[in-house]
Amino acid sequence: MTWLILSITTALAVSTQDAWIKKYFSDLSAYHMTAFPLFYSLPMFLVTALFIPRPPLDGVFYISVLVALPLNSLATLLYMQAIRISPLSLTIPYLAFTPVFMLVTGFLVLNETVNHWGISGIALTCVGSYVLHLRPGRQGILAPFQAMQKEKDPG
Repeated sequence: MTWLILSITTALAVSTQDAWIKKYFSDLSAYHMTAFPLFYSLPMFLVTALFIPRPPLDGVFYISVLVALPLNSLATLLYMQAIRISPLSLTIPYLAFTPVFMLVTGFLVLNETVNHWGISGIALTCVGSYVLHLRPGRQGILAPFQAMQKEKDPG
Protein backbone atom coordinates (compact mmCIF):
# COMPACT_ATOMS: atom_id res chain seq x y z
CA MET A 1 0.00 0.00 0.00
CA THR A 2 2.93 2.33 0.61
CA TRP A 3 3.88 2.11 -3.07
CA LEU A 4 0.46 3.49 -4.06
CA ILE A 5 0.76 6.51 -1.77
CA LEU A 6 4.32 7.20 -2.94
CA SER A 7 3.34 6.82 -6.60
CA ILE A 8 0.40 9.20 -6.34
CA THR A 9 2.44 11.71 -4.33
CA THR A 10 5.21 11.61 -6.93
CA ALA A 11 2.74 12.06 -9.78
CA LEU A 12 1.16 15.07 -8.07
CA ALA A 13 4.54 16.62 -7.26
CA VAL A 14 5.92 16.21 -10.78
CA SER A 15 2.74 17.46 -12.45
CA THR A 16 2.63 20.46 -10.12
CA GLN A 17 6.27 21.23 -10.90
CA ASP A 18 5.63 20.98 -14.65
CA ALA A 19 2.61 23.29 -14.46
CA TRP A 20 4.55 25.73 -12.29
CA ILE A 21 7.50 25.77 -14.69
CA LYS A 22 5.19 26.21 -17.70
CA LYS A 23 3.30 29.07 -16.08
CA TYR A 24 6.15 31.07 -14.59
CA PHE A 25 9.28 30.18 -16.58
CA SER A 26 8.24 29.25 -20.13
CA ASP A 27 9.44 32.64 -21.38
CA LEU A 28 13.01 31.63 -20.44
CA SER A 29 15.38 29.24 -22.18
CA ALA A 30 15.29 25.50 -21.52
CA TYR A 31 18.54 25.87 -19.56
CA HIS A 32 16.97 28.37 -17.17
CA MET A 33 13.81 26.31 -16.90
CA THR A 34 15.94 23.34 -15.85
CA ALA A 35 17.94 25.34 -13.32
CA PHE A 36 15.01 26.63 -11.27
CA PRO A 37 13.62 23.30 -9.99
CA LEU A 38 17.15 22.03 -9.35
CA PHE A 39 18.05 25.19 -7.44
CA TYR A 40 14.93 25.12 -5.27
CA SER A 41 15.20 21.41 -4.50
CA LEU A 42 18.89 21.52 -3.58
CA PRO A 43 18.45 22.58 0.09
CA MET A 44 15.97 19.76 0.78
CA PHE A 45 18.24 17.29 -0.97
CA LEU A 46 21.26 18.33 1.06
CA VAL A 47 19.36 18.14 4.36
CA THR A 48 17.92 14.69 3.67
CA ALA A 49 21.24 13.41 2.31
CA LEU A 50 22.70 13.86 5.79
CA PHE A 51 20.33 11.24 7.21
CA ILE A 52 20.64 8.56 4.53
CA PRO A 53 23.27 5.91 5.19
CA ARG A 54 25.67 5.52 2.29
CA PRO A 55 27.42 2.24 1.54
CA PRO A 56 30.98 2.34 0.24
CA LEU A 57 30.97 3.13 -3.46
CA ASP A 58 33.21 1.45 -6.01
CA GLY A 59 34.44 2.45 -9.45
CA VAL A 60 31.39 1.01 -11.20
CA PHE A 61 29.20 3.56 -9.42
CA TYR A 62 31.32 6.48 -10.54
CA ILE A 63 31.51 5.22 -14.13
CA SER A 64 27.73 4.82 -14.15
CA VAL A 65 27.27 8.36 -12.89
CA LEU A 66 29.68 9.72 -15.50
CA VAL A 67 27.75 7.95 -18.27
CA ALA A 68 24.28 8.76 -16.93
CA LEU A 69 24.87 12.43 -16.11
CA PRO A 70 25.19 13.77 -19.68
CA LEU A 71 22.36 11.54 -20.91
CA ASN A 72 19.99 12.65 -18.15
CA SER A 73 21.05 16.27 -18.58
CA LEU A 74 20.22 16.13 -22.28
CA ALA A 75 16.89 14.41 -21.58
CA THR A 76 15.97 17.06 -19.00
CA LEU A 77 16.85 19.92 -21.35
CA LEU A 78 14.77 18.38 -24.14
CA TYR A 79 11.91 17.84 -21.69
CA MET A 80 12.00 21.49 -20.62
CA GLN A 81 12.15 22.59 -24.26
CA ALA A 82 9.05 20.50 -24.98
CA ILE A 83 7.25 22.01 -21.99
CA ARG A 84 8.29 25.48 -23.14
CA ILE A 85 7.03 25.25 -26.74
CA SER A 86 4.01 22.93 -26.50
CA PRO A 87 0.90 22.65 -24.36
CA LEU A 88 1.28 20.38 -21.34
CA SER A 89 -1.68 18.35 -22.56
CA LEU A 90 0.39 17.31 -25.58
CA THR A 91 3.79 17.07 -23.93
CA ILE A 92 3.28 15.16 -20.70
CA PRO A 93 1.30 12.16 -22.02
CA TYR A 94 4.36 11.07 -23.99
CA LEU A 95 6.01 10.19 -20.69
CA ALA A 96 3.55 7.30 -20.44
CA PHE A 97 5.51 5.60 -23.23
CA THR A 98 8.70 5.46 -21.14
CA PRO A 99 7.98 1.91 -19.88
CA VAL A 100 7.93 0.66 -23.49
CA PHE A 101 11.48 1.91 -23.97
CA MET A 102 12.45 0.47 -20.61
CA LEU A 103 11.27 -2.94 -21.79
CA VAL A 104 13.70 -2.78 -24.69
CA THR A 105 16.67 -1.32 -22.83
CA GLY A 106 16.09 -3.55 -19.81
CA PHE A 107 16.19 -6.60 -22.02
CA LEU A 108 19.21 -5.48 -24.04
CA VAL A 109 21.33 -4.28 -21.12
CA LEU A 110 20.23 -6.47 -18.20
CA ASN A 111 18.42 -9.33 -19.94
CA GLU A 112 15.28 -8.49 -17.95
CA THR A 113 11.85 -9.65 -19.04
CA VAL A 114 8.37 -8.70 -17.91
CA ASN A 115 5.52 -11.09 -17.19
CA HIS A 116 2.10 -10.78 -18.79
CA TRP A 117 0.77 -8.60 -15.95
CA GLY A 118 3.58 -6.11 -16.46
CA ILE A 119 3.02 -5.98 -20.20
CA SER A 120 -0.73 -5.55 -19.62
CA GLY A 121 -0.11 -2.63 -17.27
CA ILE A 122 2.28 -0.97 -19.68
CA ALA A 123 -0.15 -1.46 -22.56
CA LEU A 124 -3.04 0.04 -20.56
CA THR A 125 -0.92 3.04 -19.61
CA CYS A 126 0.12 3.64 -23.22
CA VAL A 127 -3.42 3.20 -24.54
CA GLY A 128 -4.70 5.60 -21.88
CA SER A 129 -2.15 8.20 -22.93
CA TYR A 130 -3.03 7.70 -26.60
CA VAL A 131 -6.77 8.12 -26.16
CA LEU A 132 -6.36 11.47 -24.42
CA HIS A 133 -6.42 13.11 -27.84
CA LEU A 134 -9.10 11.03 -29.47
CA ARG A 135 -12.15 13.13 -30.21
CA PRO A 136 -15.15 10.99 -31.14
CA GLY A 137 -16.62 11.86 -34.51
CA ARG A 138 -14.04 14.54 -35.38
CA GLN A 139 -10.62 13.32 -36.42
CA GLY A 140 -10.71 9.58 -36.00
CA ILE A 141 -8.11 7.21 -34.62
CA LEU A 142 -5.16 9.20 -36.01
CA ALA A 143 -5.99 12.38 -34.05
CA PRO A 144 -3.02 12.07 -31.64
CA PHE A 145 -0.60 11.86 -34.57
CA GLN A 146 -2.28 14.83 -36.22
CA ALA A 147 -1.90 16.80 -32.98
CA MET A 148 1.85 16.07 -33.05
CA GLN A 149 2.13 17.34 -36.63
CA LYS A 150 0.33 20.59 -35.81
CA GLU A 151 2.87 21.56 -33.16
CA LYS A 152 5.44 24.14 -34.11
CA ASP A 153 9.04 23.26 -34.82
CA PRO A 154 11.46 24.40 -32.08
CA GLY A 155 14.13 25.10 -34.73
